[in-house]
Amino acid sequence: MRRWLLLPGGLALGTGFQGFELLSLSVLIIGWGVVAAAVAVFCPRRWRWVLCLACLSGLWGSFWASWRAPAAAPSDISRLAPAPRLRFSGRVCSDLEALGADRWRVAVDQLQLADQTESQLTGKTLVYFKQTAAVTYRIGDRIQIKGRLGQVPAALNFGAFSYRDYLARQQVFSLVFADTVSLQQAATGSMQPERLLQGLRLDLVRRLEAHLPLGSARILASLIVGEKAAPVPEEIKAVFQAVGLQHVLAVSGFQVQLVVLSLLGLCLALRLPRSLCFGLALLGLWGFVGLTGGPPSVLRAACVASLGLLGFLRFRQADPLWALALGGSALLLWQPALVQDIGFQFSMLATAGLLLSTRRLLGYLGFLPLPLAGLCAPVLAAQIWVLPAQLLHFGSLSWLFLPANLLAGLITTALTWLALAGMLCGYLSSTLQGWVLLPAHALVTLLLQMLEALLQLPSPLWQFRPLPLGAVVLAYALLGFWIAGHGPAVGLSRTRRQRLLLAMLLALPLVLAGRSWSESLRCPVRVTYLAVGQGDSTLIEAAGQVILIDAGPRWPSETHPSGFQDAGERHILPYLQQRGIRKIDLAILSHPHLDHYGGFFSLAAQLPIAEFMTVASEDSASEKRPDSGGTYPALLKHLKAKGTRLTHVPHGGWRELASGLRLVFWQPLAETQTGHTHAGEDAEAAEYASLNNRSMVVQLRHRDLAFLFSGDLESAGEQHLLATPGFQARHQIVKVPHHGSKTSSTQAFLAAVQPREAIVSVGERNRFQHPSADVLARYQAQGSRVWRTDTDGAVCICSQGQGYTVQTARSARL
Repeated sequence: MRRWLLLPGGLALGTGFQGFELLSLSVLIIGWGVVAAAVAVFCPRRWRWVLCLACLSGLWGSFWASWRAPAAAPSDISRLAPAPRLRFSGRVCSDLEALGADRWRVAVDQLQLADQTESQLTGKTLVYFKQTAAVTYRIGDRIQIKGRLGQVPAALNFGAFSYRDYLARQQVFSLVFADTVSLQQAATGSMQPERLLQGLRLDLVRRLEAHLPLGSARILASLIVGEKAAPVPEEIKAVFQAVGLQHVLAVSGFQVQLVVLSLLGLCLALRLPRSLCFGLALLGLWGFVGLTGGPPSVLRAACVASLGLLGFLRFRQADPLWALALGGSALLLWQPALVQDIGFQFSMLATAGLLLSTRRLLGYLGFLPLPLAGLCAPVLAAQIWVLPAQLLHFGSLSWLFLPANLLAGLITTALTWLALAGMLCGYLSSTLQGWVLLPAHALVTLLLQMLEALLQLPSPLWQFRPLPLGAVVLAYALLGFWIAGHGPAVGLSRTRRQRLLLAMLLALPLVLAGRSWSESLRCPVRVTYLAVGQGDSTLIEAAGQVILIDAGPRWPSETHPSGFQDAGERHILPYLQQRGIRKIDLAILSHPHLDHYGGFFSLAAQLPIAEFMTVASEDSASEKRPDSGGTYPALLKHLKAKGTRLTHVPHGGWRELASGLRLVFWQPLAETQTGHTHAGEDAEAAEYASLNNRSMVVQLRHRDLAFLFSGDLESAGEQHLLATPGFQARHQIVKVPHHGSKTSSTQAFLAAVQPREAIVSVGERNRFQHPSADVLARYQAQGSRVWRTDTDGAVCICSQGQGYTVQTARSARL
């Protein structure tokens, strides 16, 4: 067999069947095994060992992270959660993080309950608190805390970022929202390493703030000690995030390189012995790592730099690719969970791109002036290697990355030098430090003005559906062949190499098209009951159309620029982006209560909504009643301004989506009908509560399968719905009315509908105590399987017209 056929054969096996559930695992392993064998054949000999080392390290990290996932010990404080009021003390073990508006966060360990001095709890917890006075808690101080203890919230929607898993990798399994925090005992011994490094960080930030405006000082400090120790103002951070430069505000390998080169250059200039140069540079390098707190990118760069210094000591030039592989492998042996850290992944990939592709890209950019080509090639090399992983995790790309990174690279290099020089000069003379930092504010202002000018250009950010893992592996196999394919080991003529490379490039869109095709076969109608807290939202994808029924709640937020957050921005938009959805064809509002329409504010602002369908009557006094977070008339006005068509549907109306696929709309009580209220619920007036029973009920019929979306119907509405002529009562899948309230889901309703699956859309530990235990018991007695968005997460049902499959966000993560 010709060896050049190994690579396309492996790609075909690895990607051609990745969408099919029964074949995906075995075929994926076989296919990518063939790819690895092919790359090993193509690569030069020294690269093969590097590839093997990288693969083994990645497998070790993945298996360890899966099999030995961090779990709370039996004595961990999280075992006491949820606790409404808890008094305990603990030792501060992290820097204070300012969250804005006098809000702070700090990690605490060595925990002890106030009334149990003889017993000590293990683990760490994050404490959130408000304090207007100056906060001076330092690492090692013991503080007293009184507040509410809770568990870290899980990711409840498909593809959502798991804050629980992120904190678990740091051995944090609980959160405390404190009412009061006070100092119990200040730590003694200021020369303890942690306190000393924290003192240096705080001193650096204070000295910079004494000579520069707050924004400029924090940007300079973040380049040296990181954004956590020197939080940048939100308005400045938003500019960097909008152009995809948030990594600039974090310490990375770039700063490590500058520190090592500066120390080594100074030692050589002083004509110190080589061994002393090595020792001082190594000491300064790891001292800088401690100063920054040791984020993954800095640890990776420090390991690689240490190997480079070792080569310097032994008069040998270290192979940078080997140094990268050994440094990354050492980190994964020490902390296997780093394999799941996005920052670590991006750092390794960007460095590999710089090492492997910069010189080749310089050849491609020969038409540019040499200085400009020298600036563009490293930026492009790093971005090309990071891009597949970026599309896997985020599904977004800004075309501004090249000009923004060029500008930021030039200016932040100068700023980093100024910050390092200012840090050293500050210990000699405050006046000298002021002179050194004098140009810094002008450079920061120039950088921000340039970035804001870039933001004025059209479409700065492109959103894509995140790539499947198979396509990502294909992309890196393609990059590997691009690098190795220019060497003599391949044994192919230039023409054949170019043809094979072109064929692999064309395979990428075919892989993505294959994913969509296989999904359409497995799941022609996809219904996803999203987890949006205490509210409702259901997404229907069918016949090439996107239909959203309700959009969850809206609530006040101290940290959001608008003063409010809603489920559209927090939960629905990320899921739409994860699904690659850029437009909503039909939005349906069951009834105008804030927990159902609140999310439409941000949805309408972020993506087009072609049609918005509401209940038939608009003249209810409740629709004019002001509420927290925006009124219903304000939403209608906002939608009209965005060009959305507002429609009403008559009772019993229907809409044909495709052959065998139909939506039917019912409004059982078009007239005002009094409903039930709950203590503290957003509605007080009887007219406002009557909207529950006037909810628009939506039926989705897909051949022999029927879905029922029942809004907030209560017992009276259910009775009228069952008595409506033409209403076919039996449905296999039902959205439980009114979040499982005891005023809904009567025995007569369940006997008529006979659901196999019952989905309760409800918020975790909500104040209404939904769902009712009696209601759940009635569904279970009926033989229904009950799914809850507060415990199971989002629920996705794929309909084939006769059969269906159910998957939850919680089970998808197991």
